This record gives sequence, C-alpha cells and structure tokens, in this order.
Amino acid sequence: MSVSSVFYHFIDARRRSHDSVDDFRAWLSGFGSEYEALFANLSAIDPYFISLTELRERLATVLESYFGIARS
Repeated sequence: MSVSSVFYHFIDARRRSHDSVDDFRAWLSGFGSEYEALFANLSAIDPYFISLTELRERLATVLESYFGIARS
C-alpha cells in the first residue's frame, strides 16, 4: 500500500468520518464482533507521531500478526 493510501485511509478518514474512525476500523465494524481484537490492535496505533512509512510498517505488522502471515 502506498503511503498516500495510508494517509487517506488511516489519517484523513478520521477527519472525514462522523465518529473519527479510520477506514480500516470502519470496514471491520461491519463484521460485528468477529474482528474485535484486530479493531483494538489498529486502535492502539497513534498515527500522529510517526512517519507515514513507519505507520505503513506498523499496519502491516498488526495485520500480519493477526492473520499469521510471515513476511518473505
């Protein structure tokens, strides 16, 4: 995912949404409680004090850890 996509979906989305939620968590909330742990892990990321590149890495780490995906 490009850093511009990370910005749009993780930072700008918080400004655009009525409840200040990024697009990832807004999408996950549509699945009910099935992804509560992933939702919580994404909520723990503070995007305002790291670079977009580091934010992209943290998002990837959270997703890989949750879904048991190993980087090659």
